[in-house]
Amino acid sequence: MARYGPAPYVLADELEYLQAYEDVLEKYKDERDRVQKKTFTKWVNQHLLKVRKHVNDLYEDLRDGHNLISLLEVLSGDTLPREKGRMRFHRLQNVQIALDYLKRRQVKLVNIRNDDITDGNPKLTLGLIWTIILHFQISDIHVTGESEDMTAKERLLLWSQQMTEGYVGVRCGNFTTSWRDGRLFNAIIHKYRPDLVDMSRVSTQSSRSNLEQAFGVAEQLGVARLLDPEGEFQRQTNVLIHWQRHPPFILHSLIGYPC
Repeated sequence: MARYGPAPYVLADELEYLQAYEDVLEKYKDERDRVQKKTFTKWVNQHLLKVRKHVNDLYEDLRDGHNLISLLEVLSGDTLPREKGRMRFHRLQNVQIALDYLKRRQVKLVNIRNDDITDGNPKLTLGLIWTIILHFQISDIHVTGESEDMTAKERLLLWSQQMTEGYVGVRCGNFTTSWRDGRLFNAIIHKYRPDLVDMSRVSTQSSRSNLEQAFGVAEQLGVARLLDPEGEFQRQTNVLIHWQRHPPFILHSLIGYPC
């Protein structure tokens, strides 16, 4: 009896499609990491500026632990010890001082060791900075109407929904697609400063124009630009950081309006 199987050219096509799919996934991952690195670097530098320090490459400039310790000191107001030597042992010790400090603050560090940061591991360095952002800037969100079991992210989403309720054509359902056209950013600013944003104009402008307008106005109000319109606003992480650069009541202290 003859046996039939897939023709060789069919298998070749499937393998080609599979490879193309994997290439797209890898490209997306690389782009995501690039965007996160750029955004996290800006965030770190905004805080290090207070102690006249600066990082150029996030993966390289945290390796000796000094900038990491300085960042934690600025964020917490505490003074931490540090090793002054330049040998690998001293670098590992400094990073460990930072990690131990975070653990004392009940920060959960998943699979992040001192040698990961000292060796400039991209994935774990990004993970460490995101953990620090969550602890120092996002975890303390409190919003009217929140429930006890809500995460910080859920509370921030609730706050965004409350701030933009009643705005025609504006719907806040998530931290990705809902923000792409820039209307939400403008609506939040308009909520506090209607004199600075023309919402009728926002409804007719392109997404890029809306984003440029929102970020430009926010900069005038003292909210640093952590995002660029070229696609970065689509990243959930960056939206969270942008609006949590200041507390969830983002323009509260800047504009003088209560939440």
